[in-house]
Amino acid sequence: MLPFSLGTALISIVSGVVMSKIGKYRLIVWVSYVVMTLGMGLMIMLDYTSSDAEKEVFPLIATLGIGCLFQVPLVALQAAMPIKDMATASSGFMFLRTVGGAVGIAVGEAIISTVLPTKLASIPNIGSLGFSGSAAALNDSVSKIHLIPDVTLRNAVLHAWSRSIATIWIMSTPVSGVALILTFFLREYSLTRKTVQSGDAKTAHDAEKGAAATSDTRKDSEDVQISTPDTGAASLDYDAEISRTNTPATVAHEKSEA
Repeated sequence: MLPFSLGTALISIVSGVVMSKIGKYRLIVWVSYVVMTLGMGLMIMLDYTSSDAEKEVFPLIATLGIGCLFQVPLVALQAAMPIKDMATASSGFMFLRTVGGAVGIAVGEAIISTVLPTKLASIPNIGSLGFSGSAAALNDSVSKIHLIPDVTLRNAVLHAWSRSIATIWIMSTPVSGVALILTFFLREYSLTRKTVQSGDAKTAHDAEKGAAATSDTRKDSEDVQISTPDTGAASLDYDAEISRTNTPATVAHEKSEA
């Protein structure tokens, strides 16, 4: 499991750096699912007779795909979400990932608990070992396999264990393949987002507020253009009235009437 754990952490960092450089995430997701599906398919062939190289390389291949899917899908989700829904979408993603991991572990344990007793029951003289059919007893029996004196019986138990674990990969490989097909419908969003902070002027380049700001600005401009001529006309009429009132003829006429 050391190549699996270390490889996942390292490739997760590398995938994040690559995504920040190219500004794309769909290609990384596609390649990741292809490699992960290939790695899980190769792990189906693992048995107790497999070489050390196969035991190290096959999980490492699957790790290259799994590690890329640690943070890239989260970034893709955040790129598709508006800022106001960013926290909700991110927390929902992490919740579903946690639940999925728990369900996956439970399913894997259920597969071993179901398949392993059947395979062990088909081994001659297996009753002499006292292996119980419960999940806890089966897990405890792993540490006792090397103590089995009969080499033939020990190898048969090892083969039963390895093929039971391979059943998990037999189930996981087509599931990963279906996930790969679904990623082909993944939309591409830009990873560049320009935001407007409180108090700053709205700009048309803002991904979420630009359209509204442009519309409001255009409407305000039209209102100013419409109201300006009316104000000017009223001002001219007022000035003309004052001018007529203050003319000498108007003043003389008012005096004669008085």
